[in-house]
Amino acid sequence: MYANALDLAVNQVDLVRPPREISVSQCAHETRRVYEVGAWDNNIAPYMIEPMDMLNSDVHTGLSFMGPARSLKTDSLVMNWQQHIALFDPSDFMLVNMSMGTCRDYVKKDIRRWIEGNLEVKNKLLPGKQNDNLREKVWANGTVFIYGWATVSQLASKTIRRCAITDYDRFPLDIGGEGNLFALTQKRNQTFNAGVLKNGMTMAESSPGHMYTEKDYKNKATPHIAPPAPGIASLYNDGDRRLWYWQCKNDTCKKYAPAEFNNLEWDDTPDHEAAGRSARYICPHCKHEHTSGERYSLNQKGKWLSEGLKINSKGEISGQARESSMVSYWLEGVAACFQQWSELVTKYLKAKEKFEDTGDYQDLKVTVNVDQGKPFCKPIGEDETTADQLQEQAKDFAKNKVPKGVRYLIGTVDIQNGSKGRFVCQVMGFAYDGKKYIIDRFDIRHPVDPETGEISERRVMPESAPEDWDQLEHQFMNKQYELDDDSGRKMGLKLVLSDLGGTGATTDNAYKFYRRLKKKGMHRDFMLVKGRKQIPLVKVSYPDNTNRKDRTADARGEIPILTINTNRFKDMISASLIRVDDEADLVLPDWLPFWFFKELTAETSINGEWKCPKGTPNEATDLCVYALAGSYSDKVKADKINWSDPPAWADDWDNNSHVTGNTNTPKKRKRLTAAQLAALNA
Repeated sequence: MYANALDLAVNQVDLVRPPREISVSQCAHETRRVYEVGAWDNNIAPYMIEPMDMLNSDVHTGLSFMGPARSLKTDSLVMNWQQHIALFDPSDFMLVNMSMGTCRDYVKKDIRRWIEGNLEVKNKLLPGKQNDNLREKVWANGTVFIYGWATVSQLASKTIRRCAITDYDRFPLDIGGEGNLFALTQKRNQTFNAGVLKNGMTMAESSPGHMYTEKDYKNKATPHIAPPAPGIASLYNDGDRRLWYWQCKNDTCKKYAPAEFNNLEWDDTPDHEAAGRSARYICPHCKHEHTSGERYSLNQKGKWLSEGLKINSKGEISGQARESSMVSYWLEGVAACFQQWSELVTKYLKAKEKFEDTGDYQDLKVTVNVDQGKPFCKPIGEDETTADQLQEQAKDFAKNKVPKGVRYLIGTVDIQNGSKGRFVCQVMGFAYDGKKYIIDRFDIRHPVDPETGEISERRVMPESAPEDWDQLEHQFMNKQYELDDDSGRKMGLKLVLSDLGGTGATTDNAYKFYRRLKKKGMHRDFMLVKGRKQIPLVKVSYPDNTNRKDRTADARGEIPILTINTNRFKDMISASLIRVDDEADLVLPDWLPFWFFKELTAETSINGEWKCPKGTPNEATDLCVYALAGSYSDKVKADKINWSDPPAWADDWDNNSHVTGNTNTPKKRKRLTAAQLAALNA
C-alpha cells in the first residue's frame, strides 16, 4: 500500500508553519485540560501566571520556584510548559527525575494522562514505539521530549534548549561528584545562551527540604533574602528574589506586604483545632484582619516584586530591581490555593508541641517545609554548643546514685574492638517528669572470673572471643545503684541495650550471647540495637541469613534486633541538652570528666544527617541514643506510661519492683495473655 501524498503534506505542515506567538499561561488557558478536573483556570493560582510566562524569557537563562505543596507549581511549570512546547514552541525538552523508577512511573502515569486528556497534544505526537516510549516523545513539529534521571551519564553530551527539574530538594546536593544538579542541567542549554538574546532555559521547582542553622539571617538591606539553606533556597537567593505581595483590603490602608505565614494570627487556646479555625491574616501596616475566605480576592490582586522594588497603595512600582540571569520566586503556603489556613496553623501547633515534649522536630520540619513553603531552621544549635558549655551546665548530684524522681534505669553498651578492645557501658535514669540523668559510665576492659573474681591481664575481644560477651552479664547487667535517699535501697536495670556492629565476628558473637541469655531466661531484659537512617523511630526486625552467602553472621530469624533511626534520636538528644539552662531534659552530673562532654558534642548535623569527624570519640552520644531508643521500645513504651498508674518497674521507690530493700510489697503485675507471653519469649 502506497502513502497518500496529501496525508504526507498535512502531516508535515507543522514543520513549515510559523508557530503562533502565545505565552505559556495563555496556552494553558486556551488548550489545557486537567485529568479528572477539566479546563485549566489561571484564576485558581494567579501567582503562577508570571512564572509560567517567564519560562520563555529572552533575558534570563534560569528560573527557580520555591513554594509549598498544593500550590499548583508543578502543574504550572512542568505540565503547562510541555503543553506550550508541544503546540507552539518547537524546542527539545528534558525533564530530570529522581531515579529510573520514578521516571518510568511519571511517564506511565502523569505524562500518559496529560497526552490522553489533551486531544490537540495527542494529535501532535508521532505514532510508533520509536516516537512514543518511556524515555522519549517525538512530536510532529520535530520536537523531542526526553525523560531522564539524575546521573552524570544521563546529563552528559546533550544539547537541549528547555530543561526542567521537579522536586529539586529531593535530589542529592552533589551528583556523582560533578556538582549540583541545576548547574549540570543548565550546561545542556548553554549553547542557546551564547548571544545577546537568551533562548535556553533551565527551570527548577520544589518545596524546600534542606535545613539551616543560622537563625539571624535577615538583613535590612536585603529584605527578600531567603535563609542560607542549600538546594532550592540557594537557587532563589542566586536569582532576583521575587516575593508575592498582597494588598490590604482596608480602604484606609491599601498597602502591599509579602504574603507570609508570620502574618497569621490565631486564638491562644490549648485546642489546636480550634486555634486553626480562628486563623486570620493580619496586615503588618494597619493590623486589619483578613479571613481565610478573602484569600482568593487577595491573590487576584497580588503582585510579584523583585528585591529592590517598592509598590505603593495605587499599585505603582518603583525602585531598582536586583539583576540576575536567574529569575527566582518564593511563595509561602499562606497564599497557596489549596492550602487551608486552619490546617497550616493546626499542623504547626501540633508539631511544635511534639518537639517541645520529645525533642523530635521531624514533624515540625515537614510542616514548615511542605505546608508553609519555608526552609527549616533547626530549633537546636549544635554548632553553638561546646563541651565547655555543657560542663558549666552540669549539676551537683551524687556519683553512681539514683536521683529523686528517677523511676527506672536503662543500661547501654558500645562495642570497641582492636588493641583497645572494651565494652563501653553507661546507665541512664528516666524520671516521671521526662528528665533523664546520667548515673554511671565505665569500661569493661578485662575479663573477670565470676567465681573467683580474678581479673585477666588480657583485654576483652568482642570481635574474636565469644565468651567475653558474658562479661556484660557478670559486670554490668546485674549491677544495682543506691537510691539517693540514705535508705540503703538499690535499683536494678530495667533494660540493657548493646550495639552489635563491628569488625570480625562481632555480630555473630552478639547473636551467640543473646542465645545464651535466652537459655537462662535473661533475654527479656536485653536487646541488640542497630542504627539506620530512613526508617521509623524504632522498629524490631529479625535478621535471617540462612539463605544469604554474602553474610557470615549466624542469624536464623529468631533474634529480635531493635533497629533505630539514629539521626532522629540524635536530634532528640541534642534538643534535650539545649533547653533553657536549668530546664535541660538531659541532666549531666558535674562528676563526669571533660572527655565525656567532648564525646557528647563530637558530632555535627549537616542537612539533617549527623556526622562525626574521623577518629573523634563519640561514645557518649551513641550510648545516650541507645538508651532513649530503648525507652521507646515495646519493652518500655515510655511515651505511653500512665504515671498515675505506672507499671511496677516504673512505680515510686516504695513500690518499685526493681528496688531491693523495700518493706512494701510491690503491686502485682497484670497477668499476661498467651499471645503476650509468646511475644516476650520471642
